[in-house]
Amino acid sequence: MIRAVVGYALADDAIGLARFREKYAPLMSAEPDRSAFETASKPVTAASTGFADIARMAASVDTLDGFLREMRTRFPDATARAPLPPGTVKADPFPTGSLPAIVGLERVEASR
Repeated sequence: MIRAVVGYALADDAIGLARFREKYAPLMSAEPDRSAFETASKPVTAASTGFADIARMAASVDTLDGFLREMRTRFPDATARAPLPPGTVKADPFPTGSLPAIVGLERVEASR
């Protein structure tokens, strides 16, 4: 949420910031979250040092790695590759991006 609100503030999107504050300010009621949210979601503070610190902190957090780490912890069995059921077609080991040959189709050459 902090990344999104920083984006709205940097874009000078006053309407987006107002909507974001209206919808998410109640969820950011814990003290550290509230102060960061308040500082980042004010459109006039985009040039302040507090805003710059919050934007830098939000940009440094790698949310994808954290999400994947959390999912691996919550669902350890899902990280192991499941074997294919018998009789399933295996993927092409050397994909070329071309279409497979169509069996039973004759190629017709154009003539003038």
